[in-house]
Amino acid sequence: MKARKKIINYLVGRYPCNVVINNRWFVEIEISQYYWTKPGRSTVSDEIIQELVKQLYGKEKERNKNGYYDHEPLYVGYRAYNLIWDCDESPFSSTLLIIDCYREKKYDKK
Repeated sequence: MKARKKIINYLVGRYPCNVVINNRWFVEIEISQYYWTKPGRSTVSDEIIQELVKQLYGKEKERNKNGYYDHEPLYVGYRAYNLIWDCDESPFSSTLLIIDCYREKKYDKK
């Protein structure tokens, strides 16, 4: 039997967006507030995540070994971030689900 993803319910912030990823158009972002539960994420905010999502426009990505999409590095200023997201595979779904976001200091611009 295939293992199921563990789903934990966190509050989400909902925001409009206009981004195409994997040739799919997304018009809404739901940002999980999970990132607030982790220490050391003081530079991450819903606003930063919205800026990072804009950088995904036109990207083609495949799911990682955990079954989610991710991309690193994405930048705001000199700071590098990793963004983890998911979406419903239905072609009629237009909501991008942001699972997590965190700094990747090893990729920071010098």
